Amino acid sequence: MDAQRALELLHMTVFSQSVSPCGKYLAAGNNYGEIAIFSLSAALSSEAKEESKKPVVSFTAHDGPVYAMVSTERQLLSSGNGELRAWNWSDIVKKGCKEAWSRRPPYRSSLEVPEINSLQLNPKDNSILLAGGDCAVHAMDLESGTFTHALRGHSDYVHCLALRDQSQECLSGSEDGTVRMWGEEPPS
Repeated sequence: MDAQRALELLHMTVFSQSVSPCGKYLAAGNNYGEIAIFSLSAALSSEAKEESKKPVVSFTAHDGPVYAMVSTERQLLSSGNGELRAWNWSDIVKKGCKEAWSRRPPYRSSLEVPEINSLQLNPKDNSILLAGGDCAVHAMDLESGTFTHALRGHSDYVHCLALRDQSQECLSGSEDGTVRMWGEEPPS
């Protein structure tokens, strides 16, 4: 191992993780923009050797940190600086890590590249909610890949998202010190 990689490993931060839909793999995203895929059965086996605790595959997903990840039935979604990317689980487990698609929310300025540090999958309407540095919560339809609406009201960085199971309400927590609850109807 070269000295540069040894330093990187020493100063690595894991920002995000997601379990595959089959439950056999764990994806971990780090501050260098890499996603590492671990075999849970191999790593957690009573006979696990040091080699089986290493990633079965790893790849560069973003130019900057991988701030958030979530798994759908078919894809691993990851976010970084201003962009949401998708990777097919069927390709990942075959050690083929080709990006399936990428999308950028409609930001207010073309110069704006805020990080996206929170993802929340909404299986009820097959959408993804994402939030971060632009103080808004963006909703994207996963089938069409289009952004349907943005929830604006925070005055600072949005750090976390949650959905209420019994309703179509989204909660967002922000660096402005508030938690907001967004109702069922998207703004026009």
